[in-house]
Amino acid sequence: MICIDVSIGDVFKVEKLKECYFGWSVHHRSGIFASSDFFGNVNGGSNVNTLYLQCHNNVLGS
Repeated sequence: MICIDVSIGDVFKVEKLKECYFGWSVHHRSGIFASSDFFGNVNGGSNVNTLYLQCHNNVLGS
């Protein structure tokens, strides 16, 4: 898995949001089950791309 994220607080110069991160990740799934009819036409695996927002310490609360 590969992840890249940035602190929203650093980007927008907002101290309260320093513990919030916006990011992208990619996760590779192996094609080991390619011979199974149940999974259909799987050849060589697949990649799952994800965008995410992650905050720590209840920064969006009160």
